[in-house]
Amino acid sequence: MSPKPGPWPGNMAFYIDVEDLDTYLKKISAAGGKVIVEKQEIPGMGCLALFEDPDGRVLGLWQQKK
Repeated sequence: MSPKPGPWPGNMAFYIDVEDLDTYLKKISAAGGKVIVEKQEIPGMGCLALFEDPDGRVLGLWQQKK
């Protein structure tokens, strides 16, 4: 089995629902985390991003469309 292309880290990620994705991405970077998938829009649904915390865990952020 070949590795997955691009920045996607694995098969599953835990997502945290946030009110303002941009604000949280700034907080993550300021706290030593690393954004690995920049904000992406899912048409008609919302936006997502993936980040890695300082200990190497990959998590997602989700902002529902208003």
